[in-house]
Amino acid sequence: MPTNGRYIGEMSEAVSAELRAELARRKIPVRTMASLTGIPLSTLQRTLNAQRAVDVEDLNEFCTFLDIETSELIARATLVARAAQKNIEQNNRRNQVRAVGGIR
Repeated sequence: MPTNGRYIGEMSEAVSAELRAELARRKIPVRTMASLTGIPLSTLQRTLNAQRAVDVEDLNEFCTFLDIETSELIARATLVARAAQKNIEQNNRRNQVRAVGGIR
């Protein structure tokens, strides 16, 4: 169960991945972001590791710190989540075909 008691879905995971990627691109240490945003390091780490659902207020703070529009980050995360869902669906279809003896 997530530490903030909320469901962690594909979108939260994708937003977390996009935040990690943005920090990596800019070579910003997580500790630096935590100290400059005032968000506790443990909260930031759990968010970035998709161990807690992304809080909208925190997301706004992250994006302000990174000087990117929240909508831009959400749009990127949406593309990632949709691609992941498409891969899951394709794998499920392949597995169903295998389960019925390789019918094509």
